[in-house]
Amino acid sequence: MTRCRFCFTILFLPLCLFSAAPRQRTFNAFADFSRARLQGITVLAEGSFTLGSRPRWLLDTGDPYIWSVVADRKGNLYLGSGNDGRIYRVSPAGDSTLFFDAPELEVYALTLGPDDRLYAATSPRGKVYQIDADGRARVFFEPKENYIWALVWDRERRLLVATGDKARIYRVAQDGRGESI
Repeated sequence: MTRCRFCFTILFLPLCLFSAAPRQRTFNAFADFSRARLQGITVLAEGSFTLGSRPRWLLDTGDPYIWSVVADRKGNLYLGSGNDGRIYRVSPAGDSTLFFDAPELEVYALTLGPDDRLYAATSPRGKVYQIDADGRARVFFEPKENYIWALVWDRERRLLVATGDKARIYRVAQDGRGESI
């Protein structure tokens, strides 16, 4: 029995020599977690944790970019994509359809108007399309600029259109007539 204990000690003693002492590391700020791969939690800017949302796959468009997203009052999401100028509609149930296919390559901005229509800014050869609930579109405003980056409504229900070539902002009335401001 003593011989068995002695052999056991001789065999397993070297393993104990290679064991490491526990390491302690303190994380105090958001930057401390910059290289971490977090699943199911979110680190807030001050360094505290909260439960994170679980990502879920909505749609595989096949397009390389989704440039813009807007939600309507019914809970539908509209996604403006790039390299083929498409807009997809995703219902609250998760069903998706191609909603509009623009002749331009990119849909950089989307907004919903006070009339509940979707407005889409396309580039290059910038145009703003007004699109009804059935996906029928018409050119609402054409600023003669190559790039339109953003769309927003002002208090008077006029559409503000931010362009890129000459860094102009246009104010567009409900009838589609616009002026540089």
